[in-house]
Amino acid sequence: MKKQAPKLIAFFLLVTLAALMAVAAWIPEKTAGSILAGEQDGGSGDILTPPDTDGDPSQETPPYEEPPSTFVPIPPESSEHCRFTQSLWAEGGVVLNGVHNTSEGTFVVITHSGKEGALNNGGKKTVTVLKMESDGTVSALKNVVGGDTYVDSQLTTDGITLAVCDGENSYIHALSYDLRYDNILKLNRFERGEIFALTQGYLLFTTGNENNVRTVREGCIRAVGSVMSGEIIAVYDFDSHYMLVIGGIMGYSVVKINTSLEVISIVTVSGKQILTVSPYTDNGKQKFLAVEKNADGVEIVKYDVSFDNKEDRVSMGLAEQAEAFINGESTMLLLHASTPRLYIIGNDNFDLKLSQSETMRGVTAIHDCVTYKNGYWCLFSKSDNLELMKIENDGVIDTRYLAVTSSTAHLTTDASNNAVVFYSADDSLKIIGV
Repeated sequence: MKKQAPKLIAFFLLVTLAALMAVAAWIPEKTAGSILAGEQDGGSGDILTPPDTDGDPSQETPPYEEPPSTFVPIPPESSEHCRFTQSLWAEGGVVLNGVHNTSEGTFVVITHSGKEGALNNGGKKTVTVLKMESDGTVSALKNVVGGDTYVDSQLTTDGITLAVCDGENSYIHALSYDLRYDNILKLNRFERGEIFALTQGYLLFTTGNENNVRTVREGCIRAVGSVMSGEIIAVYDFDSHYMLVIGGIMGYSVVKINTSLEVISIVTVSGKQILTVSPYTDNGKQKFLAVEKNADGVEIVKYDVSFDNKEDRVSMGLAEQAEAFINGESTMLLLHASTPRLYIIGNDNFDLKLSQSETMRGVTAIHDCVTYKNGYWCLFSKSDNLELMKIENDGVIDTRYLAVTSSTAHLTTDASNNAVVFYSADDSLKIIGV
């Protein structure tokens, strides 16, 4: 027995050492998460649940939760006039919150209180994410937990990222593309917020007297800061810094912040409303194209990279309201006045490619617009009906009359540039593959 004792002692020491090493490796990750969520946020009480990348995500409660295994894919309905139609009903109606298109499929975010059928959740108000294949089949469904009120959603490198809230807290969900895994970040409650994707992770803005901003990546809060109040129009990631375009009451501002979310510079454009802005390259130089509206009308303006100097501009006339969209080749403007006017203007020389008023007569609003290199797909209301218009950069117009009515509608395109229309009607989410 005495000869066996050293071996037993050595074995016991090795087992004890291995256990201590495992605990030491586990503690820093959890500690870092709690510091980022609380202390770095000025003691805001944000609660962070970092992902356990070494374990089985399906065993985590929270942050991971799997969808019901009983979900059966929902096939589309055939149609003589369209590629497919799809309809999902819920008692009390379905609110269409957002649509996001990826190479993995189209993801649709809705709010409902379904009691039966595919959206059955016992009548409890729920935010749900649907995955739809290119043929219209709904192949997966995820009811998000911890929050029944939709705030915002976006595609990020963390996954399908959406913000929801309940009466006490807000939750940021990052869903995998198969909708099986859900990483949840729990924060203090906010009713208004926006998610902007970065090269890695995303910026989360929560709006109040000022815009609080967080950098989130791989389920962890990396930095916390704040910028001036106003509507976040656009965010651009330049690696060493971020450029924010923020709309205000008396004008708009271009704010540069570093990756630690500290303000570097602010350029203010007074007396103008910013409709849209987009970066582009002119003779190898980075510039910006902005569509502005003031008391004198709507203008398209070229700015240098610092946004200090106007290099060129063109006036498009007066309008009560205006909507603008930019692709790589042109800018499309819809000006609302006694007679709505539609323009397509080339980005390089501001040459007029299309001026149309008769076609736009009766248009009340553009619900959605998808840009692509050769033109635009637009979904708008006209004479109480939805219409789909394909407008090419050279001014060619192709219109499809959908003969349906809805006050809320979205549009996306698939890999072949076919349009898919989403709208709510008759307590259902309706989908048309054009």
